[in-house]
This record gives sequence, structure tokens and C-alpha cells, in this order.
Amino acid sequence: MSHLLPATSAISNVILLMGMAVGIDDSLFYLKREREERRRGRPE
Repeated sequence: MSHLLPATSAISNVILLMGMAVGIDDSLFYLKREREERRRGRPE
């Protein structure tokens, strides 16, 4: 990719922040599902 576009630190930072945002979103989704399942009576 860096052969086509110059890889600046701004681009790297944006990619890093997007990856972190996706990870946090997935974590919150997982926690929400776990809590719903426990409320329904699923054993731990």
C-alpha cells in the first residue's frame, strides 16, 4: 500500500484508532450478550 500512497503518521494513526474502535465495539457487544444470557438464566 505504501508504494501507491505515502504512509504518513496521520494515516497510521487513523488506522490504529479505527482498529481500537472496532475492538471496543465488539467488547461492548459481547458484554451485552453475556448479561442478556445471564438474565435469561443461562448458567455461567
